[in-house]
Amino acid sequence: MKNVIVERVIHDGESRVVLRFPYDTELIALVKGLPDAKWSRTMNCWHLPDNPDALGKIVLTLGDKAKLDTSAISGSAEDSADNKAAGGKMKFLIRFRNPVIKPMIL
Repeated sequence: MKNVIVERVIHDGESRVVLRFPYDTELIALVKGLPDAKWSRTMNCWHLPDNPDALGKIVLTLGDKAKLDTSAISGSAEDSADNKAAGGKMKFLIRFRNPVIKPMIL
């Protein structure tokens, strides 16, 4: 299974969710379908706006195609900077279950 590292960073003054993975045309096509996904030449990775829906959309889109490594994620990009300043002693763990989508009859 393919691996995708998910991180939060500050990029161009904005908090962004970063997706890092080796070049893979299938994953790239899926990421391009995510809202506001952009490629950064300076960071050499894909990134999206850091909002409450971002992680859920990433999980729904990539969850069954790749193993998502979210171990680098904390509450916000600013918190990540605080963690580095604290010598990496702050620990956060986020676990996602594989989402199940059930059709609704309206």
